[in-house]
Amino acid sequence: MYIQEAFLRRRQRMTTLYYRYAPPVFEADGSDLTADKGVKPPFKDAPSWMCSVYYYWWEFLRTHKQYMHVAKNRPEDGDQVMRDFGDPDAFGGFEGWWRRVGRELFCEPFERSIRWADTPDALPRSEGCVYLSVPYRCDVDHALTQLRDILKPKMPAIKADLGRGDARYPVFTKPVLSALHRRLLVLRAREQENYSPSSIGLMLKIGPQDDSAASKLARDEKVSRDLREARYLRDYAAQGFFPVKSEQAFLERT
Repeated sequence: MYIQEAFLRRRQRMTTLYYRYAPPVFEADGSDLTADKGVKPPFKDAPSWMCSVYYYWWEFLRTHKQYMHVAKNRPEDGDQVMRDFGDPDAFGGFEGWWRRVGRELFCEPFERSIRWADTPDALPRSEGCVYLSVPYRCDVDHALTQLRDILKPKMPAIKADLGRGDARYPVFTKPVLSALHRRLLVLRAREQENYSPSSIGLMLKIGPQDDSAASKLARDEKVSRDLREARYLRDYAAQGFFPVKSEQAFLERT
């Protein structure tokens, strides 16, 4: 098992993939690319592999009881999402699943990754790519600085025109990791531990923290809203869309 994991790490460090949003990073990894810089962690001192929307997609999928039951017992009865995502627990945790399954589900098509070619004709022509010529005799650091200066002003508008991206499972809308983390905790506390909304609010410090009737009502409302959105996140994750917080939000973007 450990030998196989080490082999996967070595092989994947040799293949650079591109993601619209920050992928998880494990140990000495970090060769994959993203334009999603300055990611805000879900909580203080969160490990690097949790600082990714793809981790929360995996976690919310695991909370879907029907999906997990079929994935573990009758995977042949599952839909295309189940055939692609499989059993999230099959490889011992998120890292194992990411390396074997998730890493290629969420990346942009390979032709969108950075590629080397000696002639323009050696590169495929595809929408959403920019083609650059770099002289061999240039200073590499200076060339990279020039590339940043050229690309940075243009990329936001271009990416907006291209939409969510061409990954097999693109991220549905820009995520806020701290909000995803809070809703995941609320969902677990309610459905696994059966705590009341007010108790969850006290436990997770959501809403006013005193014992007055008004504060209890405010906590109930805030936690109930988080719980409602968490259930949408869970249900749409099992359908291949994430993060989706409401039916209206889904309909507006599809």
